[in-house]
Amino acid sequence: MDLNRQVEASLSDWIDCWNGVNAQTSKQIFKISRIRQIWNYIRIRRITKKCYKALDQGVAPEAIMPLLEKDLLRLAQILLNVSKDESASLLQKTYASATKDFVNEARRFDEDMDAESIFQALRNVWIMHSIQVLHGQDPKHSPAIFGYSMLYPLTDNYLDDQSVSTSEKKTFNGLFRKRLEGHLVSSDSKQLRDVFSMVERMERTFPRQAHKRVWESVLLIQTAQEDSLKQQGQYKSLSESQIQKLSFMKGGTSVLADGYLVCGDLSPKWIHFLLGYGILLQLADDLQDMYSDAESSHWTLFSIYYQHRTIDDQVEKLRNFAHKVFESFPGEGTPSNTTLVKVMQRAVDYLIFDAAIHVQKNCQRTYLQVLEKQFPVNVGQQEKLNLVWKSMTQGVRPKLADYKHML
Repeated sequence: MDLNRQVEASLSDWIDCWNGVNAQTSKQIFKISRIRQIWNYIRIRRITKKCYKALDQGVAPEAIMPLLEKDLLRLAQILLNVSKDESASLLQKTYASATKDFVNEARRFDEDMDAESIFQALRNVWIMHSIQVLHGQDPKHSPAIFGYSMLYPLTDNYLDDQSVSTSEKKTFNGLFRKRLEGHLVSSDSKQLRDVFSMVERMERTFPRQAHKRVWESVLLIQTAQEDSLKQQGQYKSLSESQIQKLSFMKGGTSVLADGYLVCGDLSPKWIHFLLGYGILLQLADDLQDMYSDAESSHWTLFSIYYQHRTIDDQVEKLRNFAHKVFESFPGEGTPSNTTLVKVMQRAVDYLIFDAAIHVQKNCQRTYLQVLEKQFPVNVGQQEKLNLVWKSMTQGVRPKLADYKHML
């Protein structure tokens, strides 16, 4: 079966899975006491204060990880509820060295690139390194990982910019597609020249003739990106089922390309899992961006309802869908795989919790009170932490007085 048909069949299965997942909260939920949450919050504040001091002293955001590695390990243990050995093994094996290599190359590529763009690309880098580990590989930086991950800040932000006309976006996508197809394309636009240079890096690792499926997967995400422009515009111009398919295709094929650019080829079971994982991350992002998407007339499974109903059921449905996705993981149950999959699942659940806080005006307070008992900090504490972390990812260096005000 060719890749397009495999993807269509798998996406159809994931659509059926989403539509069939219930919105009931499990009765066997581990609850964290309020005292434990207070203690967790105090420890997180201490770690964050250290980061703030480093920023205030002029340490670049990308240098925070090696400088405060032990503190960041502790932060991962608290937020994801994993042991010291588990978090240390994963950070050392999966993130630390490879993250440093990526950031250094990003700075060489553009010394003026802002910290927020680097962090946006890093999210994809970490997914690709996780896929390496799940396939039994040592996590290693590569031109393909750098090139594909950098396409996120270089293309997504441009295509999401409401000040750029639809015709300009179509022109951009047309030239980008030609380059992805292997044509040599020139442009006066620095934006496009930067994008083309990322494609060249991907070609170094995966020459086109020897790795046709890699490039098929990359073209699938490009098609999904182009089609997702249909989600922008007049309210209710698309049905909910149409929006669902567009969102699932965009999210799923994004992580599928991650897998191909790591492994070169994938089995049908891996294709299915990575599509599901990508869909899950897309839905979590769409939940968090519900208000901003609605304001910019970008319609997702969440933004279409922002004025009309509470979304408690949708949040729980997303959490239950996450369980289905991770149940489909096809790898062997080696200790490293078991640990990483557990951490990935807890990280997604924490991401959903944080997203629910961002859209809490559409959540019942009673629901949030039940939800927050399952996480290391409560809603109010997480809101304060978000203010601090947002400033750090944006490269802001507030004074410690600002830190005390925010916390």
